[in-house]
Amino acid sequence: MQPLPTAGSVIPKEEKLHFPISAEVFAILIRALRENNVVTNKYKNEVYEYMVHYVSTKQAETLRANSLIKKSYAERRAKDAAIDMLHELIKTIHEY
Repeated sequence: MQPLPTAGSVIPKEEKLHFPISAEVFAILIRALRENNVVTNKYKNEVYEYMVHYVSTKQAETLRANSLIKKSYAERRAKDAAIDMLHELIKTIHEY
């Protein structure tokens, strides 16, 4: 992993990965990747700390790690949206 940006530095919007999903859905996906050992960093906080610097969602250009961790335990609506997105990804992979 690249080192985290220094305190006070900001990654320009055009250099971030942009996800057209809510922060809740993004957080659930990251949690699932960690818990299924797709992302194998030892500490969950470091995954979220890293991601918040390089990602924006449809609702937020700037994310906070602690907020994402809380959102990864989201309500049913966000879980359903994450599941729907994964189903679409699976369909696409089947077409390869």
